[in-house]
Amino acid sequence: MLPLIYIITDNATDSPIFQSNLNACLTRSNAFIQFRLKSLTSQGYLSYLESACQLAGPKAKRLLLNTGSLECLGEALATCLEFPAGGVHLVSKDLMSSNIEEVLKKFKEQWNKEHPPVIAASCHTIDQLRKAQFLGLDFVVLSPILPSTTCPSNNYLGWEGFQKLIAQAGDLPVYALGGLNGSHLPIARQYGAQGVAAINAFWNKHDLNSEVYSTCKD
Repeated sequence: MLPLIYIITDNATDSPIFQSNLNACLTRSNAFIQFRLKSLTSQGYLSYLESACQLAGPKAKRLLLNTGSLECLGEALATCLEFPAGGVHLVSKDLMSSNIEEVLKKFKEQWNKEHPPVIAASCHTIDQLRKAQFLGLDFVVLSPILPSTTCPSNNYLGWEGFQKLIAQAGDLPVYALGGLNGSHLPIARQYGAQGVAAINAFWNKHDLNSEVYSTCKD
């Protein structure tokens, strides 16, 4: 069963702070954590990932590698196979690539870990939601719901817009993202979301409560 929150890492600027945030998220929730560090080089990303996996131990299976944080989709998938991460989070560009079905099939065939890989994606449009549903992804995030510091655009969906889009995505689990925190979980669920995804609220501010927000257990 999927958890009710989805944590997204902030860009890494200070390794001790990053490690502290990661430890808090691992110990205070059972949520998946999208390992998203687009400000780093590939070498820097791998260095942070190695440290994160060492810190996480068996909980590293909750780390999902953001495919836009490395040079290309192929590198991201190969890295996920090499490290004890639990799967990948596709950026929308990779989700919509013409050969993604074949690429993911090969990725799953090469997977040799105890649990099946978790494959998620970022969506902003109905076409992207339908593609994710067609591919049978485990879940997606849909954004932006409300304005936020990372996405201040006025072109946000709002809750009714969110509901209209996910109504066309069948039973695909969808997390709401953009300007949200834990207090938005009830309204997100009311409008059909699996739960809430956030960077600032969960990763930086540790607005975490595993008993209330999370339902999956290690």
